[in-house]
Formats: sequence, C-alpha cells, structure tokens
Amino acid sequence: MLMAAGLENKPTVFVFDDIQILEESFLEDINSILNSGEVPNIWLPEELESIYTTVRPLCENAGLAITKESIYNFFIQLVRNNFHMVICMSPVGDVFRDRLRMFPSLVNCCTIDWFSGWPDDALKSVAMNFLSEMQDVPEDMRHPISEMCIKVFRSVEKSSLQYKQELNRSNYVTPTRFFLFIIYFI
Repeated sequence: MLMAAGLENKPTVFVFDDIQILEESFLEDINSILNSGEVPNIWLPEELESIYTTVRPLCENAGLAITKESIYNFFIQLVRNNFHMVICMSPVGDVFRDRLRMFPSLVNCCTIDWFSGWPDDALKSVAMNFLSEMQDVPEDMRHPISEMCIKVFRSVEKSSLQYKQELNRSNYVTPTRFFLFIIYFI
C-alpha cells in the first residue's frame, strides 16, 4: 500500500479496526506511519532501488537535488500525501487509554471522529452492496434480507439503550458491527 501511494502516486486508504490488533506491534508500525510516513527498515535493498529508479524523474521534474536522500524524502512526501488511515477503536476500557499513551501519534497525527449513528438508507446501501457480492444469495431475496439486517441492527441498538439504562453499562453498536453481522451471519 505504501508503494502504491508513493510510486504510483495513488490515493490509498487503509482501514484498521481494533479487532484486527493481534499484537501491539501492529500499532507500533501504524504509529510510525502516522508520525513520519514510513516504517523504519521496512524496505529490502531491491525495493529501495525500485523507489530510487521510479521517483528520480519526479524529483528531476520538481527541480530537487538528485541524491538518494532527496529521492527517498520525496517518496515519503508522496506517501504522506496519498496514504490515509481510518483507525476504528472502541473507547471503552483501559486498553484504549493505554494504547493512546503508548502510541501518541494516534492522537497527535489523527483527526478523532467519535461514532455517530447511520441512517437506515446508509445501512440498506451497505447491506445491498455486501449481498450483491454474494453469489449464493438469490437476487429476489437481497432486498428482504437487507431489510431484516437493518431491523436486527436497530433492535440491538434499542436493547443496548435499555441495557445502559437498567445496568448503567454500555454496549456500542457501531457500523463496523453491522459489517461483521452481514459478513458472518448471512
């Protein structure tokens, strides 16, 4: 993805959910990318040579000095301009707070957008998109299944509110959970 963003000058988005964090070292790499645009020592010598060869003409066109350092810095600038991350994390519990302390770029280099609910039209569009990619779901069943997905999602939201009122505990029902519901249960 970094190569596509830097060498091909291609806008790229990486979506990463806290469910995907199997090891904290994942966040160390994300922290580095957010902070500097690179992961230290990630490139093999032949990959670096490819970077120098591909980015050199771009540096010449920009009127920059043609040194390995300036070419690599220009590549990193292309990555920073084109590579964007969407990092989704639950704010519940100590884990989130600990991660923010350990990886300060998650705060310093990010725009934090707290969860807000999705309208039914957006949920339906997402459900229909997922269902259209599933060959084993008959076309005439996609609309009713998408409507059922929305009803289940909304009932979980309603139950979560009741849960919060009765037990003073939160259960977050996010669009990510809606995606997972469709992927795993349909």
